[in-house]
Amino acid sequence: MPADQIIVGMDALQAKLRELDRTMQRDLLIEAAQAGAEIVRHAAAANAPRDTGELAENMTTRVSTSLSDSREGSVDVGPDRDEWYGFFVEFGTAFMMPRPFLRPALENNENQIIRVMQDVLLTAIEKVAE
Repeated sequence: MPADQIIVGMDALQAKLRELDRTMQRDLLIEAAQAGAEIVRHAAAANAPRDTGELAENMTTRVSTSLSDSREGSVDVGPDRDEWYGFFVEFGTAFMMPRPFLRPALENNENQIIRVMQDVLLTAIEKVAE
């Protein structure tokens, strides 16, 4: 499943989300995305090569939403700016074989990511519905 389609297709959940006001939608989606991103961050840190340990210790997450639609956004997971060389580790260079740690962190945890995001959203929606 492509990473950008994790919550696409959950029609009932999306219908309930549309009933909430825009600010609440945005906040809930950020909370759910952050929960999913933490799973990837943790797995990426565990997968990262341990030459110095700096790459693994400096994994970050960032969730941002679209200015035009609060129900759209993006999630970035990876090494912080000081560990810029993580790109070369992940994809390799002309002189170094790739040692992927980010893509496997996402691909090996897709079901868990979906579950935790669903749980966050459903719990919040149930509280609002009470």
